[in-house]
Amino acid sequence: MKGGGLLRRAVAALLAVGAVASCTSILKLDGYEDAVDQLCRELATCYKDGFVDCKSHLQAGLEKTGAQSDEQRAAWLQTFVDSKCATGCKEALDCLDDQPVCLGNGAACTQREECCGFRKGTADCQGKQCCEPQGNDCTSDADCCSGLKCNQLDGETRKTCGGVSCGAVGASCDDGSGCCTGYCKANSCALCQAKGAPCESSEDCCGLFCGASQRCSTTECAAKGDACSSDADCCGGLPCHDVSGGSSTPDLRCTTDGCATQDADCASDAECCSGACNRSTAKCVASCKASGDTGCASDDDCCYPATCQNPESGGVCKTQCSTGTCAKDGDCCSGKCNPDLAQCDCVAEADRVCDHTPCDPGGPMQMDCQSVSACVVAVCKADPFCCCQTWDSFCITTALAQPECADACADAN
Repeated sequence: MKGGGLLRRAVAALLAVGAVASCTSILKLDGYEDAVDQLCRELATCYKDGFVDCKSHLQAGLEKTGAQSDEQRAAWLQTFVDSKCATGCKEALDCLDDQPVCLGNGAACTQREECCGFRKGTADCQGKQCCEPQGNDCTSDADCCSGLKCNQLDGETRKTCGGVSCGAVGASCDDGSGCCTGYCKANSCALCQAKGAPCESSEDCCGLFCGASQRCSTTECAAKGDACSSDADCCGGLPCHDVSGGSSTPDLRCTTDGCATQDADCASDAECCSGACNRSTAKCVASCKASGDTGCASDDDCCYPATCQNPESGGVCKTQCSTGTCAKDGDCCSGKCNPDLAQCDCVAEADRVCDHTPCDPGGPMQMDCQSVSACVVAVCKADPFCCCQTWDSFCITTALAQPECADACADAN
């Protein structure tokens, strides 16, 4: 009988007794062969070069004969359904490390992930054979990976590969020296990944980097969730975004989580993944070039109100006259510079208002608005626009971050 027939017959028997209720409707399986195909497709997305001989490895385990193998096959299919093995790298690897598809100690192998116990760090593939790594229990040298002896621990009857006692995966640790795997993550012994293997951060990789597509790589760039200092640090075009929630101590990470994408509404630069919010439209825009920067092709490349001059010869973003900061009237497009705020286009002091709180939009506020004067001064020092032109959403965002505005903005927090 061909292997595929054996697999389908096993599933049919299980369905007949209700052992795997509705699994075919959930995953649209046509026997184990479809389960194998789905798992191998998922592993191909998890590993840069694919999982070596995935289909033949899985089928060899699932086509074993005998009462114990029949029970293991049934349990494995139930696990495939319950654990959603084809829905992510972690789930796929968990299903690999399960009988009857994984290989026992001493079996021929081509990679660690074929050996039973690899997820817990209790198995490795060395010399084309599944073996016990350092710190694992053993009965003879043949159990241990290349170069390790099965030695008795001092003062104990127990023997381990390498004759050492060390923390298994999951044991608490301060650093890698106390772990059998040599790797400590978040104060727990863990298993690091080789080049091409799936990862969540560079900490998961054996001295490598978690690069684009969340795989361990020799390319030095920060993966999603890793710390960064600029967009250039991040893999795959991810933005370097402050995820501190407005704290005085920024927490810059490569991520699109918690930040607004291009053309989304915004009230401050910090809300945008690009770090640039167009104040006039209150929309997130792509990072722009400041006045004086070169390399623009159109006005869209320049931060408002700068425009792109001479784009045909390399382009330079330039503001002919200022609508922002100034030192004298001649700097301003309006011909008027407020010397107290060093800001163009300021309304006269008499036209500034105290008829709204610092946490509500309205006209530009006076700096001596009685009980909120300290707040207004702090906001306008950080952003003169607010006392010069209008008190907009940017001003409110600035106010919420100022200690002087704690009482004034108590209702808004």
